[in-house]
Amino acid sequence: MLHLLWEHGEATVRGLLERFPEGARAYTTVQTLVTRLEQKGYVTSRKDGRALVYSARVARDEVLASELDEVASRVTGGKATPLMLNLVENNRLSKDDIAQLRAMLDRLDASE
Repeated sequence: MLHLLWEHGEATVRGLLERFPEGARAYTTVQTLVTRLEQKGYVTSRKDGRALVYSARVARDEVLASELDEVASRVTGGKATPLMLNLVENNRLSKDDIAQLRAMLDRLDASE
């Protein structure tokens, strides 16, 4: 759900539902998911007529950093290297991803 709100800004439950393939989700399922996300502080809502319009309350990078920290802590004792190696070894990085990673590493080397 969050990825849809990040991509499209804000949406009603019906608007979110329309972005899924036909029959992939029920209205009540989407409603439950955004309600839970709102309770957890990831999403905010405002009233627009009779409908609630939802938007992301947290940035994608913030959620990504938090989730990766949690996975690294749980799976690799807090180390990022095994996660990165797994992504590379299992061909999960595109050539563009690798180029971006190299550029970032070059910037880090230059700043030392």
